[in-house]
Amino acid sequence: MRQSPSLDVHITGWAHSRFGKLPATLEELVVEVTREALTSAEIEPSDIDAIYYSHYNGGMHPLTFGAALVLSAGPTPPATRHGAVRFLGVGHATDHFPAAKRDPLAFAAGALAWRRALDMAGVELADLSFLEVHDCFTIAELVLYETLGLAPAGKGRTLLDDGTVYRDGGLPVNPSGGLKSKGHPVGATGVSQHVLAAMQLTGTAGDMQVPDASVAAVHNMGGLAVANHVSVLSAG
Repeated sequence: MRQSPSLDVHITGWAHSRFGKLPATLEELVVEVTREALTSAEIEPSDIDAIYYSHYNGGMHPLTFGAALVLSAGPTPPATRHGAVRFLGVGHATDHFPAAKRDPLAFAAGALAWRRALDMAGVELADLSFLEVHDCFTIAELVLYETLGLAPAGKGRTLLDDGTVYRDGGLPVNPSGGLKSKGHPVGATGVSQHVLAAMQLTGTAGDMQVPDASVAAVHNMGGLAVANHVSVLSAG
C-alpha cells in the first residue's frame, strides 16, 4: 500500500516558505526516529543492509495492516501483573478539511484538543514524562512540537539542537519510534499508541523504557490535523 505524498510535499513546502529551508532539520529528525525504531525492534545497526530515504517520499509513514487492543475497567481495576494505567483526561477537536480554509501549519484543532486534555487532567506540559505523537510525516512531528507548545512557531528545530525530545532529554517524544517505526495500521494506530504508552507507564517497555515514566500524553490525528484526539495517561 502507498499513500500519496501530496500532504508531505505541501506541509514541507509551506514550512520552507515561511521558516526557511529545513532539509538538515528533517534529516536529523529521521536519524533520531531511526535510532528509536532500531531500539524498538531490537535490531543492531550492523544488521541493516541499507536505509532508503528522501525528503518527500521516505518522509511518510508506511501504511500497514495490524491490530491493537486496550482493555478498559471501572474505577477499581482488577489486579494485574504489571499494574493498570489510568486516563486522566481526553480532548477532541476537528477542523476544516480543506487546508485553504485554515493555516495548514498551525494544526489549530490539534492545539485545542491538547489544551482540553491537559485541562481535564489537571496537568501541565512540565508534568509529562514523555509524549507519543502522530508522526505521519517527518515534517508533521516537527510541526507538532510547535502545536503542542514545546516550541514557538518555526522554532521546533531547537528541540533537536538541545536534545529535549530525545529519549534522555527533558521531554522524550516518540520513544517507541512512532509511526515511522511500527507503521500506520489505519484504524488501529491510535490504540497502538496507547498500548506503547501503557508499556512505558507500567515499566514494561524494555530497551525503549523512559526512566521513571509516570504521566504521558498521546496525540492522534486524521488527515492534515482535521480530526484530533489527545489522551493524558498515568501509572497506577
